[in-house]
Amino acid sequence: MRRFVRLSRHLLWFVALLLAGSVVPVVAGPVFHEMMPLDLQEDMHMGARTPSGALPAVLSTRGGLVAAPAEGQTPSNSLEVAYGGRHTATSPDSSYHVDGLTTRPESVRYDEPFRPSILPFKRLYAFDHLESDLSFSVRDKALIAVSVGGDAPPSEDAFYGDLAVDLVKNVAVRIPSVGPGAKLRALHVDPPRVVEVLRDSADNWFLRAQEGGRVRVVLQLSINRSSFGSLFRPVSWDKLAPFVSPLPSVAHAPALEVAKHIGVSRRQSPAQTLDSLVRYFRNFHESAQLPDAKDAQGLYRELSMSQKGVCRHRAYSFTITALSLGLPTRLVHNEAHAWVEVYDSEVWHRIDLGGAATTIQRSMNDALVSQYRPPKDPHSWPVGSHSGGSLSRQARENRVVLSQNDSDGTSDTKPLNQSPRGASSALSMAAGTEPEPEIRFQIEESRILRGHPLKIFGSVRKNGKACPFSRIDIYVQGELGGTLIGSVASNSKGIFEGQVTLPSSTPVGHFSVRAEVAGGCK
Repeated sequence: MRRFVRLSRHLLWFVALLLAGSVVPVVAGPVFHEMMPLDLQEDMHMGARTPSGALPAVLSTRGGLVAAPAEGQTPSNSLEVAYGGRHTATSPDSSYHVDGLTTRPESVRYDEPFRPSILPFKRLYAFDHLESDLSFSVRDKALIAVSVGGDAPPSEDAFYGDLAVDLVKNVAVRIPSVGPGAKLRALHVDPPRVVEVLRDSADNWFLRAQEGGRVRVVLQLSINRSSFGSLFRPVSWDKLAPFVSPLPSVAHAPALEVAKHIGVSRRQSPAQTLDSLVRYFRNFHESAQLPDAKDAQGLYRELSMSQKGVCRHRAYSFTITALSLGLPTRLVHNEAHAWVEVYDSEVWHRIDLGGAATTIQRSMNDALVSQYRPPKDPHSWPVGSHSGGSLSRQARENRVVLSQNDSDGTSDTKPLNQSPRGASSALSMAAGTEPEPEIRFQIEESRILRGHPLKIFGSVRKNGKACPFSRIDIYVQGELGGTLIGSVASNSKGIFEGQVTLPSSTPVGHFSVRAEVAGGCK
């Protein structure tokens, strides 16, 4: 302590000499220090690292610079979804059984642990082998280590992962990845654990440690960009044969019947066959008239021949048909969407067959994370398709996704802050007066810095209907009253997003944020 005091005195004498002959103003009260805003360009140029030193502080992506998740024991995901736990390589969810519910879901939940966001294509479950009961499993459950380290070449796209994981002592628990053949460049675990990342023959990822408990895992990942959109190589059937998992005998007859109905065979090249299959299965449609079949063989045949079903039915039927022809294929799904991956002896191609839900409920803290922009889809889409990519575009354009059937006027995505004015709408309606607009919003930061941009996003409704093209004024409310700090406008769906700035003259203290409709919302 005494050494610190002496150093401080020397510093004060140095400052006094510099100020000799100057008039030094007397500052009344304490001097508050403010955090410097992040400069991603500077961090990238300087090669900055995260506090642990394990990961780069910034990644350069095709959509711009992306900051690393803030390290700590609390995941950035506001839903606090934890992976791992009872989900292992041998748990019941390590196999897939198709169902006969062919109606389209209006809304599904989705947790996004990656930045840029790959919504809705988080790779959580993958299957590469068909069993005799026509359920899907993993051909080889033996786990091998995923190497850590190395630099990503220009052909690969970069991502961060931010996961809460429930570890089980000496048990490999399931975690997501960004896509087939992803590379693990770095990872950081908090609280510290010695962990190993493992994968099986279908490239499912698992995390294993000698201690249990919940941890936060921050990852740096990269993946070959061509996996998300590129032409299938002009490869021969013989070249693909070693990579195909053989079908059980009970699947041969119905698969041959389906292939004949579609008009595909090995007389075509693998690339031509794949294009025909994608075109056929993308023309499926959801249906409230459920299948009549009572067994797995009949259900596969009926789904395929009638082109009936949503994403999981398309992926299931496609995979059986493709394997029967000799195309190495996997069925992949998460809690919100299903698709397939097809191998050309060098690249696993992620192929979306459509059948996605109307809307998706996701973590609001991720709503301002940039959305990944994949390469152009090499396969055509029929008119009126509901692709997983359409949910990605919706997320890029609107950031907040609202259900089309919200009869109570609330947002599907939670948690949200609700304006005090919106809270009185039900009371106003009961009294027979004109109801106030209801505003729900969220801010990106918990601390507001003077002179620093503050991102805000949300939605505005009245009588349960969206308020399009309305002006929303944003106030900070402190002990001395409210201060207008800016305005944002809602789009055609009543959704708003923008930036406001707290004036530098605002006194330091605790504030709440309030939103009011200043125009529109008739």
